[in-house]
Amino acid sequence: MKISKRLLLPLLILLLLTLAACNAADEAGTQPELPANFTRFDKPEIGFSFGYPQDWAMREGPRGFAVVSQESYLDNPSITVENRGAIVTIGLGKVDQIESENPIDIANKLLEASGAAGNMEMLQAPTSTSVNGQQAAVATFRSQTPEGLSLTQKLYVIRKDDRVVTVTTSVPTENEAQYGLVTESIVNSILITPIAAAPAGG
Repeated sequence: MKISKRLLLPLLILLLLTLAACNAADEAGTQPELPANFTRFDKPEIGFSFGYPQDWAMREGPRGFAVVSQESYLDNPSITVENRGAIVTIGLGKVDQIESENPIDIANKLLEASGAAGNMEMLQAPTSTSVNGQQAAVATFRSQTPEGLSLTQKLYVIRKDDRVVTVTTSVPTENEAQYGLVTESIVNSILITPIAAAPAGG
């Protein structure tokens, strides 16, 4: 199967970060308020929750999640001249899988591993930020589809204790006004939560 360069970063992130159980409990986080048209996905057994628009589609995979503006993207996750929606990929893992605790360092390692620095125009190198009080970093870059469609993409790395969430957002540059605030709202809804104890005798 041929993989386009614009999908390389999200796929590598999901490969680098495996969904892993955490033995130590985190302090309870406060659920952020969601926009009116959002629904919350909460998975206490892995200690993770986020929100996404009710008219978007979401799929859980073995290493994370995909949230897309059109359901057809779940089977063919690509943005084309004909299909100019938005794609958000989310990967979950642990700090020791990446051998760094600093979100900026983790973001740089992921960008380097994906070859994004050579294949994409970096608009903003990884910088510090915060998502719901969780330490984070964000980088912004631009790429082009084989058809010449310009995509604006962001990589977020969110860390809490020994756990890491990575998020890649992909939006057609000309449609940033339509999708940019929505993808930011998805990122800003992410919360790393305490992992629920397994039921006794289960």
